[in-house]
This record gives sequence, structure tokens and C-alpha cells, in this order.
Amino acid sequence: MKPTAIIVNMGRGGIIEEAALAKETDERTQERLSALREEMSDRFGAPPPALDRLYRTALCRILAAERGITRIRLHEGLLYLYRNGVPLRFHGRLPAPAGTTADELLDAVIRLIRVRPKTEARSSPLPG
Repeated sequence: MKPTAIIVNMGRGGIIEEAALAKETDERTQERLSALREEMSDRFGAPPPALDRLYRTALCRILAAERGITRIRLHEGLLYLYRNGVPLRFHGRLPAPAGTTADELLDAVIRLIRVRPKTEARSSPLPG
């Protein structure tokens, strides 16, 4: 951890202040994020759900950036992944990630971004 990081032990499960860790998770590569996660797990054990979600959110951002995706939006069950200001369509349609909780949806978005090669997703304007 950086010397400026703040560790807060509230005695309620979480032992790392999320805002300080958010700066740490602003990593630019999957490898660096994975190393940070492993180091934190070695020091403090399994992360609490909120911290795990923060790692997955950072991973989602990294994967999106690697594919040129600049904005992610979920609206009325459809996923909008923007590249060059235009939503990407997969096989002519917007993807509809499966899930009912925030964690399930986040995992579905990560899977959709991860499994799609850069060349498969094409930018095309939506009709209407």
C-alpha cells in the first residue's frame, strides 16, 4: 500500500477504508490489479463483499478501456457499451445481461466485455 493509504479498523468486518483503496485500484492493467488483490488477501484475508465489488468494478473499467469502451450504461435491461460515442451492437443487437442483483449484473457485464474480441463488436448507430 502507498504510505498515504488509510487503514480503518471498525471492528465490523471491513478493515480497509474504501476511498483510500479506490485510489489503489485505479490500476491500468489486469495484472497489477490481480497482484494488488492477492497482496491485500494475503495481508487481511478474504475481502468483504463491498471490497470485492470494488475490485470487480476496477476490472470492468480495465477490460472496457482495453477494448476502447469509454462508457457503460445499463438501461431497461439492455447494456450500452459506448465506443467513439456510439453504442456497440453484438450480432445486430444490444446485449441484455442476466442478473437481478447489482453483483450479478456486474459479473454479467464483465463476462460480456471479456468474451467479446475487439473486432467482433462493431459500432453502429441505433435506429430511431
